[in-house]
Amino acid sequence: MLTANQYVADVSGTTSTGVLLAAALTFNANYLRIVNTGTVALRAVFNSSAATTAGYLIPAGEDREFYTPLTARFSLLTTSTSTDGTDWRQARVLALGG
Repeated sequence: MLTANQYVADVSGTTSTGVLLAAALTFNANYLRIVNTGTVALRAVFNSSAATTAGYLIPAGEDREFYTPLTARFSLLTTSTSTDGTDWRQARVLALGG
């Protein structure tokens, strides 16, 4: 597969503030891979920089591949609001397209 553009990000941190990762890409991605390496489930939303609990569920320790219909925006969130520091959100994101 020929790839004109690529976006790679590692994001991690505690969940006490309900942190949202949102990205506006400089290209339209038609493939995204999200690997959840944290301790809590994540939700993925496409074509938006606002997360919602209706997004795709990615359980802790799992990954998902999405062949999306040309999106330039996505967001990840967790609904965990732990304050003890044991809930950890961590993900790797790869977006490809052109």
